[in-house]
Amino acid sequence: MRASRWRAPIDALDPAGRAELLTEVEAVLDGRIRDLTLTKRLEALYHSSTWHERAKRIRSWLIWVAILNTPIFAIDVLQNPRIFEVSLLSHFIFLPVIYGSLCWAMTRFRSQKAESLILPVAAVSLMLMSGVLGYTGEGAIPERYLSGGLFVLATGLVIFPVRLVSTISAAVLAIGIYGAFCLRNPAMDPVIRATMAVFYGAILGCLIPARRSMNILHRHSFMLRLEDLLKADRLTEMNTRLAVLAGTDDLTGLANRRAIRGRLVDAWAEAAQRDGRLGVALLDIDHFKRFNDTAGHDAGDRCLIAVAEAIRQAMPAQAVVGRFGGEEFIAVLRDATPESLLVLGEVIRCAVSDLGMPHPGLEGRQVVSVSVGIALATPDDSTNWPDNLVKHADIALYRAKANGRNRVVAAWDAQAAISAPARQMA
Repeated sequence: MRASRWRAPIDALDPAGRAELLTEVEAVLDGRIRDLTLTKRLEALYHSSTWHERAKRIRSWLIWVAILNTPIFAIDVLQNPRIFEVSLLSHFIFLPVIYGSLCWAMTRFRSQKAESLILPVAAVSLMLMSGVLGYTGEGAIPERYLSGGLFVLATGLVIFPVRLVSTISAAVLAIGIYGAFCLRNPAMDPVIRATMAVFYGAILGCLIPARRSMNILHRHSFMLRLEDLLKADRLTEMNTRLAVLAGTDDLTGLANRRAIRGRLVDAWAEAAQRDGRLGVALLDIDHFKRFNDTAGHDAGDRCLIAVAEAIRQAMPAQAVVGRFGGEEFIAVLRDATPESLLVLGEVIRCAVSDLGMPHPGLEGRQVVSVSVGIALATPDDSTNWPDNLVKHADIALYRAKANGRNRVVAAWDAQAAISAPARQMA
C-alpha cells in the first residue's frame, strides 16, 4: 500500500482535524482485533485509500481465470466432441467478455456498491458457463463441470478482498446454481445430489469466516499504517514548532540571537553567490537600564515588546530582524546600498520615537528612543565576514550613543575599519 495514494485526504485536514482523526483511529485500535469495527468516516477512507491495491488483486483473478479457462477448450473437445460449438462460445466469448467487463468496471466505478457486485456476478457467470457446458455433454460430465466451477470460485472467495455480504452472496448464488443444475441431471441419484450440494455448501461456508478474518486483518493493517502516518505528521509538526520556538525570542517574538546569526550567515552566502551587498543595522534602546531601574522589570519588558513591534512594522520585505541580546536588536538587509541602509536606520529610529512612550528614568518629558549603527559590505571586502560586518555596525552604534543618542551613524562615517568604503558607496 503506497502512502502517497492516501495522503490527499489527510493533507486536506488542518492540524486539529488530523488530531481528531488520530483519536478516532486510536479508539478503533483500542479494542480486540476480532471485534474491529470502523466508523463511517474510517470505512470510507479505507475504501478509497486501498482501492488500487484491492482492485489490482481482483482484476488479476478475473484475467487469469479467463486466460487459463481457454486451454480447457481442447480438453472439452477431446472428452466430448459434441460440445465443440458451445465450448468455443463459452471459453472464447462468453467468459472473456463478462470478466473483461468486470475488469473495466473495477477501473471505472469505485463505489462500494459497484465493488460489491463484482464477485457475485463473477460467480454466477462462472457457474452458468460450467452448467451449460456440462449439460451439453452427457452422463457425469455436468457434475464434473459444476464441481470444477465451484473449485475455481472457492479461490475467488479467498482472494477477493470485498465485504462479507458480497462473499456470502457469491457463495449462496453458486450453490444455488449448482443445486438447480444437479436437479435437472437424471444421471445423478437424488440422495447424491443433495449430499454433494451440502458438501460443497459446507466447503464454501468454511471460507466465509476465513474471508471475514482476512478483511478484519486488512483493515487493521490499514489502521496501523494510518496511525503511524498521523503520528509521524504530528511529530513533524511538533518538531517544526520546536524549531521555530528554538529560534524565537520568548518575550518579543522576534528571531533570537542564534537564529538571526544563522540568517545572517545564509544572507552572506547568498550575497557571495550573486556578488551582492549586505547591510546590517544594529540598534539599542537608549538608557534602558535607567528605564528598568525606575519603572521596574515588568514595565521594561513591555517597553521591549513595544519597541520590537515598532521595529517589525518598519522592516521592508527583504529584511530580517531579531533581538540580539538585552535591549539590543539587529536588522539584516539584502541588496543594500548606503542610501537604503540610512533610510532603514532612520525609519526605525522614527518608528520608536513615534511610540511616544515616556521614559521615567530621564528628566523632562523625554520618550523612549533608539540609537542605530549601520554597516555595509560586499563578500570580497575582507575576511571573517559576516562577523566583521556586525563588529563595524557595533562600532557605529557606539559612536551614535557617544554623539548624543537617538540618531543613526554609518560605519563609513564613523571611520570604521571596513575595507574600501569608497567602493562600497560607489
